[in-house]
Amino acid sequence: MPKRIKSLRSLHVALTGTCSRSRSVLTQQIIRRGGKVTGEQADVTRRTNLLVRGASPSWKHGLFGNKEALAANLIRSGSDLAVILAEDLDRLLEGRAVLEYPYVAGFDVEALRTDATVAGLPPAATRFPQRRPVDALTVSSRRLEQARLRQLHFGSSAVVACSLCGRRFPTSLMVVGHIKPRARCSAAQRRDLSNVAMPVCLAGCDTLFERGFVTVSSTGRVVTSRRFRRSSDLSSLLARLDGRQCPAHTEGTEPYFAWHRQYAFQTGAA
Repeated sequence: MPKRIKSLRSLHVALTGTCSRSRSVLTQQIIRRGGKVTGEQADVTRRTNLLVRGASPSWKHGLFGNKEALAANLIRSGSDLAVILAEDLDRLLEGRAVLEYPYVAGFDVEALRTDATVAGLPPAATRFPQRRPVDALTVSSRRLEQARLRQLHFGSSAVVACSLCGRRFPTSLMVVGHIKPRARCSAAQRRDLSNVAMPVCLAGCDTLFERGFVTVSSTGRVVTSRRFRRSSDLSSLLARLDGRQCPAHTEGTEPYFAWHRQYAFQTGAA
């Protein structure tokens, strides 16, 4: 589950990219809210437990910079560091709680935390501890607009085409996936049912888009990531998608795709 961050008090905060205000102004505001900042550039250190990710037209590693790459390594090593977007920092400065961003340097944060946990287990840890429960009760919310999204995008059709790969699947193997993550959408954007989401298949495309291996350009063409090309199977999978025209791209959906290109797409090589 993503961490819920309620305030900046006692947090060591680092800043990367361009945010809503200058770094010096934000540093002062963070300190007034009880946070701490290391150095004039708000650097990432081993004490950092919150990285604020802004925007940049020229990240060192395509989608992210050196600070974010260091943050990913720290999380993989067991750090409790969390990542939020610049818009989330604005909310924290206003006294509102936010959820951490689920990705850092192109990696799933929870996967990195799991790697850190596994690294601390003995080699023969093949059984879960006898006295620890294997289940936990959770409280979840239901997405009330989901039925209307499916009705709008699927109608009465039993088979629907994926917006990315173009293959036609039964609707049981399709979802109406949010282009901009639902958690990042305003209430008005969540109600923009015609534009905020698109039909996408569960046979790979939903995950590829969500994890940033695939995006859609401003001209409506599918663009694929150059990261992790050492996986030949991934490369061949992406090659079949690259350059396809995305029928979900319209003037209305473009702002959501633009957000995805800026914050989710894994550009650059690795």
